[in-house]
Amino acid sequence: MCATPDVVICGAGATGLTLAIELARRGVSFRLLEQREHPFNGSRGKGIQPRSQIFEDMGIVDRLFAAGGPYPRWRTYLADGSSRDTDLADGAASTAAEPYRQPLMVPQFLTEAVLRERLAELGQRVEFGHALTGFEQDADGVTVRIATPEGGQSVRARYLVGADGGRSFVRQRRCASAFRARRWACGRWWRTWCSKGCRARRGTTSTKMTWHAASRCAR
Repeated sequence: MCATPDVVICGAGATGLTLAIELARRGVSFRLLEQREHPFNGSRGKGIQPRSQIFEDMGIVDRLFAAGGPYPRWRTYLADGSSRDTDLADGAASTAAEPYRQPLMVPQFLTEAVLRERLAELGQRVEFGHALTGFEQDADGVTVRIATPEGGQSVRARYLVGADGGRSFVRQRRCASAFRARRWACGRWWRTWCSKGCRARRGTTSTKMTWHAASRCAR
């Protein structure tokens, strides 16, 4: 664990683990935080698409093929009571540019276990039971506040990465401030526009602009 890392990664799912491995391979210091006390034992996604060359670069492609298997065939039931089985993939031959042409079915918890194993080989680990509670960004970096089993910590880093899912604390905190700023700017523009005598119902353009600002922030 680095006291003053270059990067703090919030979330140790597949995305956070992948980033951590790539940083470790390049000698970039980081801390990988996960608020859960134990690894996630479910599976929100089971399919790894053919562009899995990245796993070869990371040195784990053979382990994932051993942990997973091919997609089952798709069965369609016909009106006469019979059925037809078809492959989900086109079955195209591998090429030098795309050596892995078939999707791989492997549950998320097994994928993450393989990634954690590779991370450990690189001398790094996940800090379970560490939850991000706040952060402040300035021109030189970000100050991150962390709740740990031993108490609160304050860590200074160059970057904070939110890899903590659709309900990301980082995304919600960052986008909330950006959305408020954009909503204020949209409201100011709307008042100026209306003051010039334009005939439009309040709420139509303004709502659309505010929604657009929220959508841009979410991306």
